[in-house]
Amino acid sequence: MDEKQKQRHKDKALVHQPHDKLFKAVFKTPAHAVEVLRVCAPPALLAVLRLESLQATDTSFVDKKLAGSMADIVYECQTTAAAWAYVTFIIDHKSTLPPYPPYKVMYYQNQAWGQQLREQGRKPAPVIPVLFYHGKESWKVRPWKAYLEGWDEAFSPYTPNGGYLFIDLSTLSDEQIRSFRSAFLKTALLLMKHRLERNYLLTNLDEVVNFVESERSLDAEAKITILQLVLRYVQSLKIIDWEEAKRLLQPLTLTNQVMSVLEEVKLEAYQEGI
Repeated sequence: MDEKQKQRHKDKALVHQPHDKLFKAVFKTPAHAVEVLRVCAPPALLAVLRLESLQATDTSFVDKKLAGSMADIVYECQTTAAAWAYVTFIIDHKSTLPPYPPYKVMYYQNQAWGQQLREQGRKPAPVIPVLFYHGKESWKVRPWKAYLEGWDEAFSPYTPNGGYLFIDLSTLSDEQIRSFRSAFLKTALLLMKHRLERNYLLTNLDEVVNFVESERSLDAEAKITILQLVLRYVQSLKIIDWEEAKRLLQPLTLTNQVMSVLEEVKLEAYQEGI
């Protein structure tokens, strides 16, 4: 397989994993993570994290067992105690709620601490899971003990909590999202939040995508990279037809150019049976 064919396979994978790709692209940028944490994290946590030191790593604590259901982005962050902690952004792949979220979180943390313990010359650090949710079902955050049959408070000293910072995108208002400084962050979160709302997309898609195209701090190359991710996400949405989306976005010059390139790649992939 030559390099061009490999790239086409990658392009196809992007179409099939739009949520993960957009999520990772957005939250791999520390400034985006900081903006969201400042809005969503509790004051007690913000008081001990030096968010200005937040630094993305190439580490992942998702093992083979978790790989089919979640993806993560791992940050290192200094604390006010002159120590450091991991802040991990997690997205769940599944469209339905997991039956026992705290157990899944504890399993993930166990993988994280086990990986740290295998490293030489470094003590394990706190792991703060930030669980990002954009599903339709209502998700009530409860401690692990709430799932245990026959629970008694006498068991508390022997039972972990399984806590996590939960970010439900549906609880963030559009005004809050629009107030974020990053154009990419605004565009991505609004699309993910309203991905199942046809009327919203028909009315607002051009404005939402234009946040990126009109952002002065981004050069043309950066805009094209972001727009490719955003438009692949739009391509994947079932609630709005791609032809409808193209008509809505055609007045946006750079966006229209990127759409044309994506159409060429899609056609070539189809002709080659990729």
